Amino acid sequence: MLALLPDLLAQEGAVAVGEIGLDRGTREEVEVFRRQLAISRELGMLCVVHTPGRGKAEVTEKALAIVAEVDIEPELVVIDHVNEETIAFVRASGVWTGLSVQPPRLSPERVAKLIRDYGAEKVLLTPT
Repeated sequence: MLALLPDLLAQEGAVAVGEIGLDRGTREEVEVFRRQLAISRELGMLCVVHTPGRGKAEVTEKALAIVAEVDIEPELVVIDHVNEETIAFVRASGVWTGLSVQPPRLSPERVAKLIRDYGAEKVLLTPT
């Protein structure tokens, strides 16, 4: 599938790579994630990075470290499913912050508070 990805992304209507990322951070996931990020970087295309519900902080930090290693422009990366546990270090990384409004996981009220506390710059809201 990875070999086909550049051709698929070249098709009309393709706007981003993703949702990609890590769920548990296994070696296989990390390798595929690196390759997906490299494709996004080479195409100059936005990528949307999934973060899991379980182990969110640890896996998100690992994903951000890989993003830095791959040397993709932070402007091309959205870390999605950010919450109170991860927002500070996601914001500090310079990538886009994805806030997925998914009650009860992340309610509209919690999203509003995160935006009040951290600002709306480089925030992507995804309603359900």
